[in-house]
Amino acid sequence: MTNKSKTLLTGSSLAAAGLAACGVLSADEDELRRDISLMHGLSDRLVPHSMAEELVAANPKIRLESFEGADHIQCYLVDSDRYKAAYKDFLENCGVTV
Repeated sequence: MTNKSKTLLTGSSLAAAGLAACGVLSADEDELRRDISLMHGLSDRLVPHSMAEELVAANPKIRLESFEGADHIQCYLVDSDRYKAAYKDFLENCGVTV
């Protein structure tokens, strides 16, 4: 989901897009102002959690949800209730009724 002020990134889209392509490290000021929810596994072997931390350091509007024991794109499987709650909260903050 993307609109003018909100972006949701999952581990898989982050891996596919890369740091620069996801808009977070862009020089475009509009991109840097976006609210972003990022869910990332602490045990991700494909995209290291340190990359998510770099994104947070580059943009303080990023809300990082880290999942202990989650490998690449496994956050939902590790804690589906927490994943759904974070996703729902983000959508509601985007103005989407869930």
